Amino acid sequence: MYILCFAAASAAILLIPFARSMTQLILVYPLVLFFLSPIAPLLDVWTYQGVSSRPGSSYGQLRLWGSLGFAIMVIPIGRLVSLFGFNLTSIGFAALAAVSIIISLGLPGVSVGQAVPVMKHRSNLRIRRLLGQYRYLSFLVILFLAFISIQPMFGFHARLMLDVGGTQELFMWTMALAALSEIPIFIGAKWLVSRFLPVHLIVMSFAVFIFRMIAYSYVTAPWQIMAIGLTHGLSFALFLVATVNYIDGLAPEGLKSTALTLASAIYMGLSGVIGNTLAGRLMDQLQIRPVYRIGAALMVIVLILFLVSLLIGRHIHVRSGQTNA
Repeated sequence: MYILCFAAASAAILLIPFARSMTQLILVYPLVLFFLSPIAPLLDVWTYQGVSSRPGSSYGQLRLWGSLGFAIMVIPIGRLVSLFGFNLTSIGFAALAAVSIIISLGLPGVSVGQAVPVMKHRSNLRIRRLLGQYRYLSFLVILFLAFISIQPMFGFHARLMLDVGGTQELFMWTMALAALSEIPIFIGAKWLVSRFLPVHLIVMSFAVFIFRMIAYSYVTAPWQIMAIGLTHGLSFALFLVATVNYIDGLAPEGLKSTALTLASAIYMGLSGVIGNTLAGRLMDQLQIRPVYRIGAALMVIVLILFLVSLLIGRHIHVRSGQTNA
């Protein structure tokens, strides 16, 4: 699936330079996103499958290389775009995708020794068992609402930088520094999970997200955006590490990868579509800073709902235990 999506996304991206009107772009760009959006969730699941069968390894130890690769490439890519135009990104993406696909052809989809490949567990009974679990289903709802609230921070970051007088190059440096801030979290992921419960880490990441959105709503200079971006590790990277481990603890055997895939599709896909649409509408009416404050307020509500859902889940678990006894 990863190879299929990457190859199709590359072919679609190569069509973008040939778009000569908004109508043509509206036809091509959704096709690109249709194949591009699943790549990150698929990589997360693939990484999870790999480390789950290797004692001593961790999700963070592999995931940090994605952050490092992004940080290394974003600056030179931004400079090349400034020199040769935006269409260069289509060619560069396709070239790097070809290299990745060639490497991927020699890698197993599921590591040797893992109990069962995820694709063989599609029975309705197992899916109903997963979706019928209150704590998992309530967490999906929380993820959905959380990333609708967070979308302004991701989707309109570049516009905020331009709004305070920044440049494209400064924005690229901001993105690179944010990616580098993820690496210490991924390096310490194993220790963090052993020291704190995944639930506690999720609450911490949500709190940092709230701080970031409030801080962004008051920035007046590019360097402030760059400084706030350094908390990306404590928000997004911490969220990824905690969520992978939390879902691993919730999902039954044979459905752990499926559970992670579904969660990633919701918060990286569905929430993105809805969140960006709503944020764009609000931004046309209220400008950019109030949208960040609205996102922060909504995120506070989501955090409260998450804490309430945990209390309800604990109550259900206790009652279930008493019934079984």
